[in-house]
Amino acid sequence: MRWLRLFTRITYQSELIGIRALAAFVQLELFGVYVMTFQKGG
Repeated sequence: MRWLRLFTRITYQSELIGIRALAAFVQLELFGVYVMTFQKGG
């Protein structure tokens, strides 16, 4: 059953990496929209 624990740990770590990547992507998208809106308004 040791492999199951190892697999769970790897899955958990990759999940964290995925969540961080998604958060960074969303931040970039929001920043891009903000910049475009700001440039149009200004």
